This record gives sequence, C-alpha cells and structure tokens, in this order.
Amino acid sequence: METVRNPEGMRNIGGLLARSRHATSSPYAVNGSSFYHADGNGNVTYLASASGETDAAYRYDPFGRWLAQTGPYARANVMRFSSKPWIAHNSSNTDGLYYYGYRFYDPLTQRWPNRDPIGERGGLNLYEFAWNNPVDYFDHFGLFVKPTDYPPADPNDNTIICYNGKLTIQNKNKGPDRKCTGVHEYTHLQDWLKRYGDDVCKGQKNGTTPVGGDGYDEFLRQSECKAYKAGKKCREDLLKNCNEKDRDAIQRGIDRDNEQLKKHKCD
Repeated sequence: METVRNPEGMRNIGGLLARSRHATSSPYAVNGSSFYHADGNGNVTYLASASGETDAAYRYDPFGRWLAQTGPYARANVMRFSSKPWIAHNSSNTDGLYYYGYRFYDPLTQRWPNRDPIGERGGLNLYEFAWNNPVDYFDHFGLFVKPTDYPPADPNDNTIICYNGKLTIQNKNKGPDRKCTGVHEYTHLQDWLKRYGDDVCKGQKNGTTPVGGDGYDEFLRQSECKAYKAGKKCREDLLKNCNEKDRDAIQRGIDRDNEQLKKHKCD
C-alpha cells in the first residue's frame, strides 16, 4: 500500500493511493489493486478496481461511526475514517477503534479513550475529538487539532501568518516603533506555537492565520494582554532615548497599547 502527503497537509488523511492484493503462495505476486477515493475530510469512501468497478464503498456519520458498506473488499480494507486503520473487535464494523499514531479513537463514544499526550495545551477537555467538530477540524496524529482551512489574514495587518509552511510575523509598521510591533507579534507567535504545535502551518496556504479550538476566545484575550504589555514596555524603553521627531509617534503607540489593555480587561 502506498501513501502520499496530500496538498492540504493533512498528513495522509485523504492521501492514500492504492491497496494491492498478493497471492497467498510463492512468489506472492500482486494479483490486483484497489484505488482509494476520499471525501473532503479525508475519509475513505470508495475503492475502485483497475477497471473502475466497485471494490468497496463506505458511509460514516460525522464522527466516524460506521453506517454502511458494500463491495467484495470492503471488509479486507482497514483504512477507513480519516484514512486511519480500523482495529476491529471480533471483525465488527461498529465495535473497535481507529489508530491515529499517538492515540486510539472510539467513534461510538466520539472521544479518545486515553488522555491527550500534550495535556491541556490541546484544550481543557483531554478526551474530546477534534474539538467536537470533525467537519471543520481534524487531528492527524491524535495530538494536535487543526482547522481544515485557515482564514486569510488582511495583507495590511500586523499579525502572524502561515508562509511556506511556517508560522511567521507580518509587520507592516514603517514607523520608529516598528521593532515594538515585532515584539508584540512575536509574543503571539510563541503563544500560537505552544497551543497548536510547530507544524501548525504545514500544508496551509500562504497568508492564512491559525484560529479556533476549545477556549479560543479566552486564549486570544490572554495572548493579546501579553502582547500589548510587551509592546508597551518596548515603546516606553524606546521613548527614553528616541529622537525628538519620533517622540509623538512612539507616544501614540503607547496610548494605543493602553487602550487595548483596557479593552481586553488585562490586569
């Protein structure tokens, strides 16, 4: 069986190519292949023969619970929901677990049977699957939840964005306090990497920003408080030794920081 990393960066979720069958005696030559088809969330829904006939077809609910299957190789193929292997109990289609690498997933209870290996960095609910929304989010290893698509950032904003598979800073400030905007966004970058992981941008489009997840609004508020405090301190230090012509611009930056600290109810 071959797999590839698909363009969306979902790490073999939806990236299966083909399943080959071998003879049961020497020389064990390949005597047939089935070709994988998946839906938009990377769930295997169909296997086609070389002649285009149905080798297997599957239906699931949004959380991966088996609903129906058909085809001569439907039972033999184990790569199913999220393109993950189905570990059946007594050859059952409904009683078993999917193996994600770091954890097993139970589609009947719609949860992970064991705790999140990264603890509360992945959210307060240590057993929740894909933030309880597997249509919009995925978890390719049982470790980090990611949206299927990140929203595009405003190209004129100071923010953090995905670029060439890495999370990076977009700093559009051309003023004398430019480095303080960089300090602000670097604080966000560190918080985002801690929450989402180093591979948060792998396979994502350039210019998009990672968002969402359990407790995201509070996470964002706390990160904004840290970032505005860091930016304000940078500007206050800058103000002590700046040129007279830059003083007003730096002070306006401090005033904006104070407004945002009040708006976000920072301590």
